[in-house]
Amino acid sequence: MKLNNSQYIINTVEQEKEEETMTRILKLNRHNTKKEIEFEIRFLRSLSVKERFEMMFKKTEEMVSLLEKSGHRSPFKVIKRA
Repeated sequence: MKLNNSQYIINTVEQEKEEETMTRILKLNRHNTKKEIEFEIRFLRSLSVKERFEMMFKKTEEMVSLLEKSGHRSPFKVIKRA
C-alpha cells in the first residue's frame, strides 16, 4: 500500500502523539536543572490545550484547598472607590 504525502504526515503525527502520551520518568545520576526543565517542557508540549487547562484548574483547586486547610485563604474583597 502506497501512501501519499499527506497520509504519511498524518500517520507520522499520530505515531508521535502515541509515543508522547506514554508515561515517562526522568532519571538522572546528578542534579541537572536544564534537563529537568527540558523534560517538563517536552511533557507540556505533548498535552493538548484542553489537557493543559484541565491540569491548571485541578492544581488551582488543590492549592486553594491546601490554603483553606491551613487557614491562609481569605475571600477577595471588591473595593469601590468614589
